[in-house]
Amino acid sequence: MGEVLNQKKTSSFRRNAILLSVLTVVITMGYYMLLIGVLHRITDIQLHVSMLYNVCLGQGSVPANAGFYEVVHLLSGFTCNPGRLLIIAIIVVAMAWGGLVGVSAYGGIGLLQQGELIQRISTTANVKGMALVAALGSCLLFPLPVSTASWYVGLLPPNVYHNSTIITAMPFSIAAVVLGTQCLAAGGAVNWCKDLYLALVLATGAIFKPSYAFAFVPAYAVLFLLQSRLQVVQIMRLALAIVPVLLVILGQLMWTNHHPQDTLGGASHVGFAFLAGWHTFVPDYSSWHVLGCAVSSFLVPIVAYGLRPDWLRLPAHRLGLLSLLVGFGVFLFVYETGPRAMHGNFIWQVIAANHVLHWIILLATLSWIPVNISQRRKKMVLLTLLIIEVLCGVTYMINALFVGVY
Repeated sequence: MGEVLNQKKTSSFRRNAILLSVLTVVITMGYYMLLIGVLHRITDIQLHVSMLYNVCLGQGSVPANAGFYEVVHLLSGFTCNPGRLLIIAIIVVAMAWGGLVGVSAYGGIGLLQQGELIQRISTTANVKGMALVAALGSCLLFPLPVSTASWYVGLLPPNVYHNSTIITAMPFSIAAVVLGTQCLAAGGAVNWCKDLYLALVLATGAIFKPSYAFAFVPAYAVLFLLQSRLQVVQIMRLALAIVPVLLVILGQLMWTNHHPQDTLGGASHVGFAFLAGWHTFVPDYSSWHVLGCAVSSFLVPIVAYGLRPDWLRLPAHRLGLLSLLVGFGVFLFVYETGPRAMHGNFIWQVIAANHVLHWIILLATLSWIPVNISQRRKKMVLLTLLIIEVLCGVTYMINALFVGVY
């Protein structure tokens, strides 16, 4: 009888997760259709479609992160019709948001049921409800507006609603951190299958956008090696997980430099300098403005770990936070030189890692069961901040419809 009930609960969760994903696809597709097709706002989607259209005409090569372009071209029936390509591109971006919700729902329930984020949950239904709410809520989180010129420029938000390639790569980022957490939580237990799954997820995500790997791979390698004690079999497991994505990134760099005329600005050349990211991305901002942007972007993690430092004993939080710190370190020290200096390629790993960490914190907050008045107050503070950021995300997207700032 118990097995039957569990099967029904699992079936119910699967149905709800699929329904939520499909609903996300429909709403997102309608939003982009309204934004682009009706209001004629200029977004990143049109830029990528233009690049793909030029490839169709034989006037260039597919960019190194070819995933988005190849999927759009495939689903369009390999057409060279710009209008059809644009519609398919909108559908693909909407499907990516739906996929992100689905992957987050299943990944969230996996982390919750394994006790990676919580100590106790009252009922199974609560676990599944929390996973679904966190999956959707994490897609709406956005920092407080601190930029007077543009709400987006100068922020490193947990979400970005305009960049097609990072959006299509985000489901793989969530899957990577879930698999990575499971491998770390298992200690020294050997599980080649999960290592292989992690390798496939990281490599596939890099085909769409390699940015998250810049943050995840160093963080995961450090945490994995700290608990493996440099055993040969563990080093082989780590190599299996991360070498494929490193080879993909190396191949992408070689492709970009072999086709400089087909990329945005030319060949890629890297420079190193402290505060490199801010100097190249927002060179006209004052130091105080930059500080305000940074605090706004990372306010949730700062408050969360100030209130619950004990969360950092859990693998999911360690991996999420260290990935964000590594990503932000890359942003501060590494930049592209030459014509591509203002392209901002080294901001995307921060945005991806920030989204993953916000999702983990949202899951942990929803599943936090206070045991005293002090904990109830702390949870209320964190929940209030998360709700405000959800409202900021919704406001940002509505603002794009009426004002055109996207």
